[in-house]
Amino acid sequence: MKFLLPFVALALTLPTELVSTYEKGDIRKTTIHLESVSTLVESETSYDGKPVAEKAPSDDEGIRRLDATFLDTVQRVKGKGRPSALLRTYSTAQVATSTKVAGATGAETRKEVLRSVLEGKDVLFKGSPGRLKGVLASQGGPTTANAADGLAAADDRQSHKGTSGDRKLLKGLEAELPWRFLLPKGKVEEGSTWKVDVEAVSQFLLPGGELAFENSSSFKPEERRAYLAETRAITELDGKVTATLSAVDEDTATIRLAIAFTESADDTEVLIDYNKALGMKREKNVGTSELLHSNFEFSYEGTGVLKWDVKGERPVSLELDLKTSYLNETGSLLHFSTNSPKMENRLRSEGTLKLLIEQVRQDS
Repeated sequence: MKFLLPFVALALTLPTELVSTYEKGDIRKTTIHLESVSTLVESETSYDGKPVAEKAPSDDEGIRRLDATFLDTVQRVKGKGRPSALLRTYSTAQVATSTKVAGATGAETRKEVLRSVLEGKDVLFKGSPGRLKGVLASQGGPTTANAADGLAAADDRQSHKGTSGDRKLLKGLEAELPWRFLLPKGKVEEGSTWKVDVEAVSQFLLPGGELAFENSSSFKPEERRAYLAETRAITELDGKVTATLSAVDEDTATIRLAIAFTESADDTEVLIDYNKALGMKREKNVGTSELLHSNFEFSYEGTGVLKWDVKGERPVSLELDLKTSYLNETGSLLHFSTNSPKMENRLRSEGTLKLLIEQVRQDS
């Protein structure tokens, strides 16, 4: 027995190839929990270049918790086991927010729970691998293989123009989380390191895309990021993500991530369009404000742990623990009866973001 132990140890440390594959008929349940906490640390306002208001670090705090559960049924695969059609049931999807704002009489806390209008609905995604798009949404009903076949048949029959699906719900949805971009190319050993695409990690911070939550009474930084991501306003990504294979056995590989990156963009035109969608016109009438410029920056730094099913060739879980920073600078003209001063605002908040995504394969 003593002579066998070295050979067993050697077998467990041989180079391993980590791949992601799907099979037709696969049913996978994905659960998502994301919690972000942000505190306002800087607030400055000036008129025509003269500072008029400056706010020191305060107790103003925002907490946002996203909970969602998806059930995916793979209908078709192409190439190396990548889905070209899948049916997703949005079992649950909701956001709970808590905002604490300091006032003259003390801090006031406002809470609300927003449910996605997708909750309880089925969405059929089709297309080439890696580019799946929602083509049909049901109004709810049984989440069975028959339901999947029925949606596919309806989709083919109506050529994506029928009335059985709410097309508005499909905008901004993402069918696939970019799991495969976290994996190394080729075989690796314990201790091996590789670079990970920053954009892939960024996509995990908005899992599933824009999930069509009910209108909120306020526009928080996290919701703004969701809107900007949906409209593809995020134009710059700078930083790096490094992965290390820290442990591997016959069943599970553990990959540790070192994360540091920034997202930024000039989102002036996007916000003008957003304000128009809310019914806010860009006018020069007395008593109105005219947006001149707006830019933002989200920064993330921290660690992550990815658990991978080696034999099942699928993710088990991803956990991220990040420190965050949000900076927003805007400029507007305030139109009064006698003049139009330029107002500049600068807001900066800091906080944390914790994400846990778990996936299990279910029997059909």
